[in-house]
Amino acid sequence: MKLIQRRIWFWYDAISILVFTTLTLIDALFSSCEVDHFSFSLACFLSGSKHFFSALFLQIHRERISKVLDLLRQSYPTRDDYVRTVCKRFRILSIVVVVFIISLNIVACAVPLLTLCFSGQRTFILPYPDFFKRNEIYPFALIWSFYNSTIGVTQVISLTYVFVAIAVLISLEFDELKAQVGDWKNCDEKEVDERIRDWVKQHNRAFDIVNEFDKAFSIVFLIKFVISATNIAMILFHLRAQNDFGHFIVNIAYVTSELNQIFLQCYIGQLLMNSSEQIIDSLYDCGWENWENLKLKKTILIIMQRSQKPAVLTIGKFGTVSVQQFTDVS
Repeated sequence: MKLIQRRIWFWYDAISILVFTTLTLIDALFSSCEVDHFSFSLACFLSGSKHFFSALFLQIHRERISKVLDLLRQSYPTRDDYVRTVCKRFRILSIVVVVFIISLNIVACAVPLLTLCFSGQRTFILPYPDFFKRNEIYPFALIWSFYNSTIGVTQVISLTYVFVAIAVLISLEFDELKAQVGDWKNCDEKEVDERIRDWVKQHNRAFDIVNEFDKAFSIVFLIKFVISATNIAMILFHLRAQNDFGHFIVNIAYVTSELNQIFLQCYIGQLLMNSSEQIIDSLYDCGWENWENLKLKKTILIIMQRSQKPAVLTIGKFGTVSVQQFTDVS
């Protein structure tokens, strides 16, 4: 029953956003001569398209995501408290951002409605065709517009939180590998030789999980990065040209939402990359230079060579999800 309710809610949101993007595209095409209005309508269209296609691609790859979660179910007892702590922090951050953006949306929607009631002026320009800008339809179109904006923001933040939670669990795989290597200092060479075989299997398994995770989210990353970078530029241009308070609030909320989405993904991608790279330091400090078994030493050197390539998440194979990528976009 819950699955049916989730699918109904998903398709309701998808159809609502699809109608929103269609109307904004029509308005952008017919207002192409007005650069300021065109930039705002096109940004709304791209934003709606991003929300729709991101959710659609995740629906398509839901089996692959389930596979990643199944692989991660083989967790260690020492992880539980840390996982809860990290996920709680990101949950609180996501809630704060959503509440902040929704509050801005409410203010931005209330100001033009009050202005319309008291002075009869329509200060907020809707990114829709002229039919929706008529006085008798304008208030309902305005409320529906901000409703779609709120749905889009909460949907994107929810998808980002799903990504963050899975990425944190994957990074813990590499943290566990580092902890196991640290224990080798207290073991004799025979015991290390027995442990290292299982360690290599677990290391390969961690990279398999990263590859599956990357296949599921790579296209979503590409869509978000390209559209977010374009939208930020267009909204900043629109912000510079507009003097209306309602538009100012909407644009601030818009840019905040875009930067928040990109930053969370880049930060977690960097965290995953750093966790996999730190394995080399753990291997180097495991005391292998004091071993007498040359075969075991060679095995460690081979593992160190393989570990030089970090686990990365890609943006449609065009780049990596990292803090450096965030600075390039922002």
